Amino acid sequence: MALWLNNIALFPITLLPFTTIYHGTFPHARQAALLYLLNYGFVMLGLFLFNQFISFRMGKRPLELSRFNHIRLYLTIICYIPALVFAFFLPWTATFTTLFITIFWAVYTIISQGASSSF
Repeated sequence: MALWLNNIALFPITLLPFTTIYHGTFPHARQAALLYLLNYGFVMLGLFLFNQFISFRMGKRPLELSRFNHIRLYLTIICYIPALVFAFFLPWTATFTTLFITIFWAVYTIISQGASSSF
């Protein structure tokens, strides 16, 4: 099971260079922006599924890790819905919304890891 979830998480990551080049070549094309955002969303979903599996297999604080992953997923979904709408009308905004979501994930992870290590 872990191998398949790892493959599911890695497959959209392998497509990122192609969708990035496509979006970078045509920054004002709606299709390129939506494909870029959808690919990035599938990366996030694959990582979420893999993290959920690992948190349940660890046995060490699985509820805390699961809660952390769910909060991160819900906040990402809340950011992605407006990002898809903006990218539909203003395709060049896909780059900035993806950057914002990446920074959000990194900052939230660092803050959560610091808070959980104090327990």
